[in-house]
Amino acid sequence: MNRALCEYVVQGVDTTIPFGILVMNNKTYQKGDISTAFISEEMPDLAASLGQPDDVITQSALAAALIDFEGQLKQVAAPDGDGKKKSTTSSWKLSGRIDNLKKGLV
Repeated sequence: MNRALCEYVVQGVDTTIPFGILVMNNKTYQKGDISTAFISEEMPDLAASLGQPDDVITQSALAAALIDFEGQLKQVAAPDGDGKKKSTTSSWKLSGRIDNLKKGLV
């Protein structure tokens, strides 16, 4: 794999090939002694450069939640001309819910 990555040539765009070579040459990786924390344990400088401050992550999550909430508000059923609320739930979803109720899954 290392040789293949070293021989691979891509022009015009950046790739992750240099990162792959870095990983392949790592002694811990070669021994197979890795975990999901491999990058932060073996390449702390790289891991630190990828991280974001907690406040940026929190602000991003709040923004995403607000955008989602606003989208849900727009989908709330509005009264029809006769005063009755019309359903915004698709027929497919309703059918699935009914099937699940019949099967006792809900």
